[in-house]
Amino acid sequence: MLATLFLPPASDLTLESPTSTLTAFPAALNQHLPTAHCLLCQQPASRVHSRYTRTLHDLPTAGRPVQLRLRVRRFFCRSPQCPRRIFSERLPTLAPAFAHRTTRQADALRQRGLVVGGEPGARPGVQLGLLSSPDTLLRLVRQFAWQKPPPPQQLGVDDWVRPVPSKQALTCLGMRGRPTTKELPVV
Repeated sequence: MLATLFLPPASDLTLESPTSTLTAFPAALNQHLPTAHCLLCQQPASRVHSRYTRTLHDLPTAGRPVQLRLRVRRFFCRSPQCPRRIFSERLPTLAPAFAHRTTRQADALRQRGLVVGGEPGARPGVQLGLLSSPDTLLRLVRQFAWQKPPPPQQLGVDDWVRPVPSKQALTCLGMRGRPTTKELPVV
């Protein structure tokens, strides 16, 4: 039951030792796959070079921040043609490479940044246990892969005149889907 709070669905991670303090909720995770694939040549490797601890910040539990301490293994690549001799196992369902927060926390922070913005979105984070700076919220919003809106199916045209007579323009509004507005100069 406790493992479902921390682990992504269908993951090969196990929760080793959850503990609780007054200010945080640290938990240790291990991956139990026997092999990992090299990032360059995609060959499976089973010989472990070393291990290191990676700390990730996850969604809060009961208003307290959650820190996941993940034991990551480094492997030797067996392929003699591969330029990479040592590589670390990746956990794409939990967090991207070199990230300090899980994808779940990054999505929650991005949603907060989209809804209320940087400064107002960062203020309630202390009470919620989801700490971030306003700059972090805005950076996560800017890094989001936006999809291009589809072209409008119907088009409405409205003409208007600015106070300066030479600045007459047409405005095209998309009537379905996402509204797109373009000013076209009148010739």
